[in-house]
Amino acid sequence: MRICKRCKIEKNDEEFGKLSCSKDGINPRCRKCCCESVKNSKKSPEAIAKKKLYVAEWQKANREKRLQQSRDWYQRNLEQARDKSLKATKKYLGTDHGKQKARERSANWEKNNPEKRRVHDRTMYAVKTGKIIRPNFCSKCNKECVPHAHHEDYTKPYDVLWLCSICHFYLHHEHKHHRERASEKTSKDDAVLRPSNESTGLTQK
Repeated sequence: MRICKRCKIEKNDEEFGKLSCSKDGINPRCRKCCCESVKNSKKSPEAIAKKKLYVAEWQKANREKRLQQSRDWYQRNLEQARDKSLKATKKYLGTDHGKQKARERSANWEKNNPEKRRVHDRTMYAVKTGKIIRPNFCSKCNKECVPHAHHEDYTKPYDVLWLCSICHFYLHHEHKHHRERASEKTSKDDAVLRPSNESTGLTQK
């Protein structure tokens, strides 16, 4: 039996670890106190700041290695990366700063792409008036949804490819890591699928 120098409680010898620099080779503090001391030291502001500084310096010195690790992980985990990105984006857009930035991006896009904006307006007006019937599923993966209107050629405002938000995302990013995923004719998540031989429901009057 011995008394812990930290908690001052008498405990069995089995509750004390080894310490080579002590006279008897036994740590004067019990295992529980040692664990609490390490845990608290890692959560201290000084320890957190030191760790952040170390990580920043390591990433700066190994930038190419870190980027390659990120690329490799992203290619192996496209779906997980997409879900993580969507959650982070949704959280950010819920903040005042995110809403302001979204409005600014939207205004800049409309300013730089007036023709595309007019085509979007014409397409939505055609849907509203019934000139174009928007289906209730994606024309690529057959997922039941409210599809986006994708234009391959903006000189043809009524030539529309109806895609779910995920297929639309993959189509615009197929030049990056999504080329194979974009070419698949299956749903990109746990979607309710329609029969593949069912009509697309797209009509023009």
